[in-house]
Amino acid sequence: MVLKQKNIINFLLYTWVILLMTQFLRVEYKIFYFTFFIFFLLLNIFVIFRNGFIFKANTYLNLHLWIFYILIFYICGMTFFYGNLNDFLRALPRMLIMPLTFIFFYNFIYSKRQFDRILIIYLIFSVIAALSILYQIFFGPLEFIVDHTERLGLERYASTAGSLTVFGGATGIFLVLTGFYVNNYYIKLIVFILFGIAGALSLSKSGLMNIFLGILILIFFTKFKNKFIFVFSLLLGTFLIYKFVPQIELYLDTAFKSLDIWSDQHLSIRGQTSFRIFGAIHQLSIDSIFETFFGYGLLGGQGAFGLPMSIAGTTHNQFGDLFQIGGIFLFLNVLSIIFALMLELNKIRKNDFLANVFFYCNLIGIINMFFFNGFLYQPVTSFIFWLSLIYLIKKQEKIFN
Repeated sequence: MVLKQKNIINFLLYTWVILLMTQFLRVEYKIFYFTFFIFFLLLNIFVIFRNGFIFKANTYLNLHLWIFYILIFYICGMTFFYGNLNDFLRALPRMLIMPLTFIFFYNFIYSKRQFDRILIIYLIFSVIAALSILYQIFFGPLEFIVDHTERLGLERYASTAGSLTVFGGATGIFLVLTGFYVNNYYIKLIVFILFGIAGALSLSKSGLMNIFLGILILIFFTKFKNKFIFVFSLLLGTFLIYKFVPQIELYLDTAFKSLDIWSDQHLSIRGQTSFRIFGAIHQLSIDSIFETFFGYGLLGGQGAFGLPMSIAGTTHNQFGDLFQIGGIFLFLNVLSIIFALMLELNKIRKNDFLANVFFYCNLIGIINMFFFNGFLYQPVTSFIFWLSLIYLIKKQEKIFN
């Protein structure tokens, strides 16, 4: 590939990543954002049709990825059994955005250095998302971010990462990437504290769970000097901020109060965990055998696809939603992809830095899928999942050493 081609490809690649990370602009700056988005979408498609490649179905993982894309057509068809054209047009872009991104990545990525740059861009926008939550706590809502709501008497704010639940659901991934990718001791400490506090301030139970998971992986599965001094500094820094910043103290107290650990009420951590896991099974049991087997099409995604609650209800669980969207076919297909991804990453991660990073990020992602029904479609939460699939395919094709 000549230098000019590389520069064009890199420009398209990094611009697309930035467009994905700035979707919050579509609320307040709709015309401006969608003009750029559609322009680069069509430009990417044009470049791929002219010079692009399609991955071969020559491995277990690749075969099931091919089946996934075929199932998208099946899901589109099933949508019209239960919904109308308006439902279809509202939901389809949300389902397609990351599968399309996967195709763009496959055609635009040719070196490991690009993965590093993409992950750095992702981390930068994650920091911006954390700062957007802190800003709103102190200065009130940002108009260009989705509407805020209330929990336990406090304003609960969304972030530049997406809706109210997105930052909490991705906090663990942010922490793991920081642990592996940020080498400077003090920057790592500051960013860890920032993500931890912002995750708690999101007033999301998943945010607190992800903080715990991220620190657990930091302690036991990452290697850097003075690790336990770092953890002590992390706890001390967080405690000092808690004690001397009243607004943060109030929010952190409320966040931990919302866990209600010793209660089994519906909104407690035990009640929500039980509801998200076993409630999905109950929701599926309400459906007929036909609906469970074949799914509702895009209507099965409901809120994750921007649709109002209607015929399908919601499971608050990504695996349950797969059943509702594409029936047993989509459920088994995605399960096969996840299984193959984790198995292959585990095989090579001992001697492969990126594979190790992707393994732990996806491990946290899989845990979150039991509590987050839009995890595989939302650009920020699912970003690492789709990127790690590209990494494995490129490794198998021996594109880079």
